[in-house]
Amino acid sequence: MRALFYLAASGFVAALIVHLLTILGVNYFAENNATFVLHFLIFIPFIGMLIHSRKGALTSNKKAYFKDLLKGIPKPARALAIGVFVYAGINFMYSITLLSEGSPAIQDGNLVLLDHGRYVRELSEAEFFELKRAGVRAFSGHWLVFFLIPALYFRYLNNGTKG
Repeated sequence: MRALFYLAASGFVAALIVHLLTILGVNYFAENNATFVLHFLIFIPFIGMLIHSRKGALTSNKKAYFKDLLKGIPKPARALAIGVFVYAGINFMYSITLLSEGSPAIQDGNLVLLDHGRYVRELSEAEFFELKRAGVRAFSGHWLVFFLIPALYFRYLNNGTKG
C-alpha cells in the first residue's frame, strides 16, 4: 500500500505542476500529450483505494462509510481535500466556458476552432494555445482530486507511509 501512497502523492505534485503552468501561460503541456499519462495513472491509486477501503468497511450504509473514511483524516488535510474538490469544480466550469464554442485543432496547417468536427472559425496562435491550455487545465484540475484523495487515504487511514 505504501507504493500506492507514493504514486498518489507524486501524481498530485505532477498534476499541480501541470495545472499551475497552464494558468501561468506555459504552452509546453498544451503542445504535447505527454501529461495525459497522468490521465490514466489516476485510476491506479484511486481504484486501489476503493478496493482496499471496501475490504475494511464495517457497514453497507454509504453515508456512514464515507463519514468513517473522513473521520481518520486530520482536519487540515480534510479542509485541503474539500478545497481542492470545490476548486476542481469551479475550474472545470471555467475551462468549459472557455471551450464552449469548440475545441482548438490544426486543420490543413491552419489553427482552427472545431465544434464536434465542424469548422467554426480560424484562431490566432494566442487563442489556439489559450484554448489548448484550458483543455489541459480542465483535466489537470480533476487529476488533483483523483490523486489527493487516495494519497490522504493511504497516508492517514492506511498508514501508507509506514507499511
